[in-house]
Amino acid sequence: MLYFDYAATTPVDPEVLEEMLPWMNEAFYNASSLYMGGRKARVAVEEARNRTAVFLDARPEEIIFTSGGTEADNTAVIGGALAAEKRGRKRVVVSSVEHHAVLESCRFLESTGFQVTRLPVNRYGVVEPEALRSAMGGDVGLVSVMWVNNELGTVQDIPALSRIAHEFGAVFHTDAVQAVSTQPVSFKDCKADLLSISGHKIYGPKGCGALAVREGTAFMPLLHGGQQERGLRGGTENVPAIVGLGKAAQLMAGRRESDRIVMEQKKRRMAERLVGADIRLNSPLEYTAPSILNVAFRGVEAEGMLFHLSRQGFCVSMGSACNSSSVEPSHVIRAIGLPEDFRRGCIRVSFGHGQTEEDCDALAEQLLALSGRLKS
Repeated sequence: MLYFDYAATTPVDPEVLEEMLPWMNEAFYNASSLYMGGRKARVAVEEARNRTAVFLDARPEEIIFTSGGTEADNTAVIGGALAAEKRGRKRVVVSSVEHHAVLESCRFLESTGFQVTRLPVNRYGVVEPEALRSAMGGDVGLVSVMWVNNELGTVQDIPALSRIAHEFGAVFHTDAVQAVSTQPVSFKDCKADLLSISGHKIYGPKGCGALAVREGTAFMPLLHGGQQERGLRGGTENVPAIVGLGKAAQLMAGRRESDRIVMEQKKRRMAERLVGADIRLNSPLEYTAPSILNVAFRGVEAEGMLFHLSRQGFCVSMGSACNSSSVEPSHVIRAIGLPEDFRRGCIRVSFGHGQTEEDCDALAEQLLALSGRLKS
């Protein structure tokens, strides 16, 4: 199989797996236990926290481990909004192209009496700073805009957007799950108050993520129990997964720039081959991360293309894996105003370690051939 769905998940790096394995059997101890085995597990958790902090240019005490990006997003949005409510602020502002983990959190908040304002985007999926400014007010407690869109790869100007939110006294959250593999993410410099990542997008394990929380940022914990994660996220720590996330973060920090250059070459190569009157690139190189290329084919059903591509040994998607059961155009595709005759023919190709230039050429050829055959 030729895998082109790295935005959905990545394989666990062999070095990551090697570090995880001992904590699953002989070193299985609870990191909250006081005897020697437990203390060793605690040391491993804190080492992973340090590695994750270095990766994000944050301080170790700002890192809270979660079960993944979805929990991190839910904690930031719901927990941040509930804390802001105590200051008399019951409105949340998000972009219209957020991940479902953010959008569904907002729907939950609406069911409890919060107001949610959804920002429009331009045809590239970009949130214009003035659109955010015009939506702000003294009743806004939280703003959430994702750093890199998971369907288009659109890169947002997070420092500029966070500054606007802060002008109005609001807390700013960014979902950086898709950003950290290609963008020089600095929690210190981007000025976000809350930032989410996930391990399985950076060659780490599924079931582990992190939320970076700037000192002084108030939020209400969603999970209550013991005093793990400084009392901010109850529950026995998943030591193997946390160790894996820390190692994945360490490895990604050392190779992110070289990975970015290689992915940019692959993306440009495919984009140059996918040209035609019935083809639209929804991920222009100048606005998007090199890891994602979204292509629309006029008059073609993407579901049919995926079926035929799978039979030919290619793994690609229509968009977010979290919404893979739907064949309707996604909320992201609708938000950018793609013409109706292109909306159902959107394919997301995402790049990673395992592809060659020949693989990219082969996929481009298959896409061209299939779109022509299915349309006819």
